[in-house]
Amino acid sequence: MQNPERRPWYRRPPLIIAVAVGAVAATGVIVAIAALLPRSGDGADDGAASTYLAAADEFEAAWTAESVDGAGSSTMSDLFDPAQPFDLQESGRDGRLAERCAAFPADLERVEALASTVPAQPEEGTGGPEVERRAAELGPAVAAASEFVEVAGEALPELERQCRYVQAGVDLRVAYEADEAARLAPLRSLTEGQSESVGSYTLTCLETEGCASFSDPTARAAYGDAYQSVYGQWIGALRDQEQSSCQFPDLPGYCEQAVASYEELIALDVAIAEAFRTEPFAVVDGVPFPGIVSAYRAREAYFEEPTDPETIAAWREVDPNYPEDPDADSNEYLGVVLTDLETRLVDAREEVLANLPG
Repeated sequence: MQNPERRPWYRRPPLIIAVAVGAVAATGVIVAIAALLPRSGDGADDGAASTYLAAADEFEAAWTAESVDGAGSSTMSDLFDPAQPFDLQESGRDGRLAERCAAFPADLERVEALASTVPAQPEEGTGGPEVERRAAELGPAVAAASEFVEVAGEALPELERQCRYVQAGVDLRVAYEADEAARLAPLRSLTEGQSESVGSYTLTCLETEGCASFSDPTARAAYGDAYQSVYGQWIGALRDQEQSSCQFPDLPGYCEQAVASYEELIALDVAIAEAFRTEPFAVVDGVPFPGIVSAYRAREAYFEEPTDPETIAAWREVDPNYPEDPDADSNEYLGVVLTDLETRLVDAREEVLANLPG
């Protein structure tokens, strides 16, 4: 089963594992701007010819190098670093990504405005010599413009959706950090390197963020309660968002596996919290508090599971760009998706620019 650690926006610090992914409901519906393009009609009277020639003039006036350069030009890949965890994207924390997400709808509106001026090419032999001349002259430009409109209608809404998805993941991470600092951090009474005696054992805190006291059962129970609450709230929110807006819905089973992975992680965190609340001091094979240690090790093992090769094969049938390595994660794939969408836009725009009339 695919687990969240294989996805880029998850990372695992010692014992307290930070998992973040977000989902966001952006306007993911592909805008059918192609539907705005007029359809060729029948008839070859003077009125139809005049209508076409006026539409051709409007098209030439609207589709200029300046207007085309300014349409469909918003990007996301320049603000997304595939080498960084999803939830720690700096652009999501400093406001740049949110600003870019907000730019996509306006960009799409500019494309829609241009789309409304693309004339339907008249049928051959209709409209007279002047119509035929203009139609032949504008043919390559109209074809390129129509392709650009179609590509932009698919790419821009998806770029916006992914942008808002990433931003939501960052926002969830920020909220978790604040919650953790307010409710968990104060319960870590031992600083790194500090020791305490529990029974005949001396336990030393090895975590940079500090450790809960193991000598006081009440303190351990309080830490377990806070741990379950903080992590349950965070990961539960991630699960809910994945259910409402799966990041890669075209990959078969991806959404269901992601949600199931969150459910499994929630259960592992409940086991950790329960061990803190209920396990009495004991030493087994030289390991004090073996239940707590075992619960943490189970969580760590969960994050080490590779993606099933059959699952990867099924996803690669849909998109060969999905990473083939079972130990790879989806961060790389997201980077590829963004680049592919933006490259298609650039190529379509360049084709328009190369065929502008005049």
